[in-house]
Amino acid sequence: MTDNTNATEDLELYDDAKAEFPSKYDLKDRLVAIWVTGKEGSRAGQEGKTYPWIETITLVLDDPEGKTGWDGMVKNEHGDMVETLVPPVEDEGPARLDNFQWSATGIVTRLQPRLKLKDKKTDAPIYRPMIGRINERRSTVRGRNNPWSIAEKTPEDLATIQKYADKIRAITAEVKATREGGSTSDTNDFE
Repeated sequence: MTDNTNATEDLELYDDAKAEFPSKYDLKDRLVAIWVTGKEGSRAGQEGKTYPWIETITLVLDDPEGKTGWDGMVKNEHGDMVETLVPPVEDEGPARLDNFQWSATGIVTRLQPRLKLKDKKTDAPIYRPMIGRINERRSTVRGRNNPWSIAEKTPEDLATIQKYADKIRAITAEVKATREGGSTSDTNDFE
């Protein structure tokens, strides 16, 4: 007779790794704060074309706009409903996605200048986040992927942003310290 007690206890030591990781589909219609880490690159896509990516810290500040109640499902790139990999903010607080690589043209275009952009008043690099709501629009060209972008924050979004202002300031200070290669306690980069 075999004792399965140890086998059961061993299974409680760990969770199986998943090959999936969050994507833009998990962020659709959600308010996010995006900090650039300073890393960027390009990779080969379909048909041999290359596309740029920018590494970020992306903080999810709310749940999908317009949804009533959390259902935990999102449409993926194939149009199938799948379980989201970003938990509900209402239940678990803001979700931080470290090393999140944005490659959607509408977002990369807005993030690239932040890698070299300087504050007009201080001539110092800008470390504060770009904040807005992730959206997808139907492509006007048949057969092309839908464009993804980030919409300006609304007056209603400001209350959510203020609710998490301390967390936003802390991440801004962290990004500044990392990009400058040192540490800082100055958190006045958040407006």
